[in-house]
Amino acid sequence: MRGPSPAAALLVLVLVATACGDASDDDGSADGPGTATTAPDGSGERPDEVPGYDGATIRVGVITDPTGSASAIADPTTAGSRAYFDALNAAGGVADRYEVELVEADGDPAATTADAAYQAIRDDVVLIAQILGTDTVAGLLPRLVEDDLVASPASLDASWVHEQQLLPVGGPYQVQAANALTWYVEGGSGGSPDDDICALVRDDPDGDAGLEGFEAAADANDLELAEVVTFPPGESDFADEVDTLDLAGCDLVLFVGLPAETSAALRRASRSTPPFAPQWIGQSSSWEGQLASSDLGSYLQEHLLVAGEGTEWGDTSVPGMAQLLEDAPAAQSPDLHFAFGYAQARAVHQVLEAAVAAGDLSRDGIRAAMASIEMLTFDGLIGNYKYGAPEDRDPPRASTIFAVDPAAPGGLRNLEADVISDVAQDLEFD
Repeated sequence: MRGPSPAAALLVLVLVATACGDASDDDGSADGPGTATTAPDGSGERPDEVPGYDGATIRVGVITDPTGSASAIADPTTAGSRAYFDALNAAGGVADRYEVELVEADGDPAATTADAAYQAIRDDVVLIAQILGTDTVAGLLPRLVEDDLVASPASLDASWVHEQQLLPVGGPYQVQAANALTWYVEGGSGGSPDDDICALVRDDPDGDAGLEGFEAAADANDLELAEVVTFPPGESDFADEVDTLDLAGCDLVLFVGLPAETSAALRRASRSTPPFAPQWIGQSSSWEGQLASSDLGSYLQEHLLVAGEGTEWGDTSVPGMAQLLEDAPAAQSPDLHFAFGYAQARAVHQVLEAAVAAGDLSRDGIRAAMASIEMLTFDGLIGNYKYGAPEDRDPPRASTIFAVDPAAPGGLRNLEADVISDVAQDLEFD
């Protein structure tokens, strides 16, 4: 059984295009706690109805951008959540009783902004199971606080660790970068403390997060970064940026960007005369599997590593991956973002199980359920996350360094797992 509770081993997803139905009654409001009542079939007590829960079905939201610049991440991340909830529903649902519907805000063509998307679903879900993007999460956080609605960010910024309205999972970008640099200067991939260390990062909060961890590791190892170059989101040329790094003689370059930017930046590097060929290390958000089979594949195989978490696709020795493979649709291609969405849904499931066990799916009840969980567990798919009260949360501190391998599922294979540095262990998140 893979699920986080013995009551429901597998997860499901029923996709709805727009917010559905009126899930409230006089006793179950968005602000007040629900109380358990007897189920109609006499099978025991059930939580009172609240927005997003009609006594039979639990609705959770998704705010994503399947047609935007992050579509290479958005689509598989949401697909991973679907697969998990589909499997859960097939096994009986939360507490073997309640099916889960995934309500996607982007199903409404009028929802052209994140705020409009949020407004469209906020009264029809018990929580939001996925908000894609650091900027989007930051922009919606005041709304979530005002409405007392919990959301899980599909973003690994450490800013979320102690936010009471957020349900973060996974090791933060800061951890990935700190572990990657420490691993490299300690001899990983032939690296050395004498090498010239550089960074090429997006000029946005994701870039800031990666650079924060990278600089912390540089300080801890008495290193000075030879060059830090930022680029605007959506950059497609990278001529000036690559020339600057080349002139600095960079041996290692941390890259923080989206997959399209990875392709553009490293293509420019490969076509320089002579090719600019440092050791690149990209954060997890920089990768999509199609890069490995592209015309850039041989350059990436030789010069790019990816810092992420968990294990490679298809590693059935890891129980969480073995279960994912059982639950994934047959047509699903290997994808680390699918795996993240699946793990994110697993975390949501654990919270829903705790809320149902306490007889309270209200917004207060969801927050109380989060605080009651000592550890969110993922059977090795990603790292376990210490929970409890928001101020007590502690994210996973281990990373996996992946090598690009066109023959591997998803284009990545484990190079070194469980990379954990003292720097990453000591990072504190405000």
